[in-house]
Order: sequence, then C-alpha cells, then structure tokens
Amino acid sequence: FWPDLGATRIAAITPSEGFALDRQTSPDADVFRVTLNPGTVVTFVAELASPKLPQVYLWDPESYKDSVNSYTLFRGIVIGIAGLLALFLTILFVVKGTSMFPATAALAWAVLAYICVDFGFLNKIIEISPGNEQMWRAGTEVALAATFVVFLFAYLNLNRWHGHFSYGALVWILGLLLIAGVAIIDPAVAAGIARISFAATALTGLGLIIFLGIRGYDRAIMLVPSWVMVLLWLCGSWMAITGMLDNDIAQPALGGGLILIILLIGFTVMQHAFAGGGAHQGLFSDLERQALAVAGSGDI
Repeated sequence: FWPDLGATRIAAITPSEGFALDRQTSPDADVFRVTLNPGTVVTFVAELASPKLPQVYLWDPESYKDSVNSYTLFRGIVIGIAGLLALFLTILFVVKGTSMFPATAALAWAVLAYICVDFGFLNKIIEISPGNEQMWRAGTEVALAATFVVFLFAYLNLNRWHGHFSYGALVWILGLLLIAGVAIIDPAVAAGIARISFAATALTGLGLIIFLGIRGYDRAIMLVPSWVMVLLWLCGSWMAITGMLDNDIAQPALGGGLILIILLIGFTVMQHAFAGGGAHQGLFSDLERQALAVAGSGDI
C-alpha cells in the first residue's frame, strides 16, 4: 500500500564468462555496461538488492546517452523555471505583506524542493547517501502537502467564513508536522500519508471552491483554472502509480505539471498583488471597517 520511494534494485550482474559488469554512474537508475563478443552465448545472473524490479531495458550506448541528455535538458529547464517562480513569489511577499503571498511562496519553494529531489538535482548540491534519499523524498512530499493546505486556507480567507476552518487547518498542519518526524523513521509511510493528505486537500478545495463560487466569492472563482490543473495532475499521478502510465515520459511530465500548477497559481496571486482592491483585502477587521466608515462620514 505504501509508495515505493526508490532504491537500489540490482546489486551486481555476473556473466557466465568473464568479469562482473561495471556499474555506470547514474542518479536515478542502475546502469551496467554490457560487452558481448561476436558469436558467443553468455548468461547473465543479476543479484537483486530489492524484491521489486520495475523495468529492465537494453540500450545501445549512444542512444542511451542521447536520451539522458534530452531528459537532462528538460529537467534543467523545469528546475530553472521553478526557482524563478519561487524567487518571484517571495519578492511579491515583500511588496504585499498579506498572508496569501507568503503561503504561495512557501508552496513554490516546496515544489522546487520536491522537483530537485525527484530529478536527482539535490545530489549535485549536497552529498546524500543512498539510504537517506528516501527520507529526503518523503520530507519534500510532506512539505508539499503542508504548504498546499496553508495556501488553500490563506488564499480563500477561510477564517473569515467560519472559525472552525481555522481549527481544522491548524490540526491538519500539525498532523503533517508530526508525519514529518515519521519520515526519519519510515519514509514510505510518511510519503503515503502526505499523498493522501494532498489528494484530500484537493478534493476539499474543490468543494470549497464550488460552495464559495456559488456565493459569488471572487477568489474562489479565480482559483478554478489552477484547481482544474491540480485535479488533472492528481489523475496523472494516480495513473502513473497504478501502472496505467508506464513509460519514461511520465515522471518528467508530472514534474513539469507541478510547475504549470505553480505558474497558474502565481498568475492568480499576481492579480491581487497589482490590483488596487486585492492589496487592501484582509488588512482590516469588520470592526475596523465600521470605525473607518463612521470616521469618514464626519460624525466623529
């Protein structure tokens, strides 16, 4: 039931004649160079390091290098866009200090961290042992789930609608913080709970958007395109996990989909940053608005 966060699958491959195959450096796969002499019949015996062996490919060396280079270029572009989005949304928080902007910036940084771990870029920045990579992956998934809850709560201003929303969001976030501690002990369980939380947040957000949109709440209506992308991304992730999407493009495409979601959310938030009315929303309570109205009428 719990997700497979990746691990070393093949410890070694030994041929029936000659020496064991040399392992090639690769951040996301077990790669071995196979050399066959013409006219020989060789049997290979693989020593598995994990009971699960998802896929086995036999590549021509040049074709494999071309494939790796193309994916490396795509991943570099995605990480660059994610970094720029996170930085830009952080700057928006400095310009407009309402709670919506730091929540969006935190979500963008969580997505950047998730993408860096998923694409193997974090290994190039800091040295991560093979056993700790699962912990990092689970930690980023928990952070993504937690910041997603914070963004939904802050953007829709749920505390203005009912006080129970605040208590519910607080309990939800505290629960995810506890799960972050579980990631050190059992990363698979922590990642599984984080994914369930992310899906539950998306479904809860869908219900809130429909409920508040019917009441004419403009923020809920503006969030519809982004939430449609979130639901589509969840469907794609579910298909990839269940094996319905079983190809090499699925993982990079899901990473790019996350960036597209943050891009749409960023555009939505920027409308509040540069609009006159959106900047003042949330600065004053109802009592303060009433006091300002009385003062402006000239009665005081």
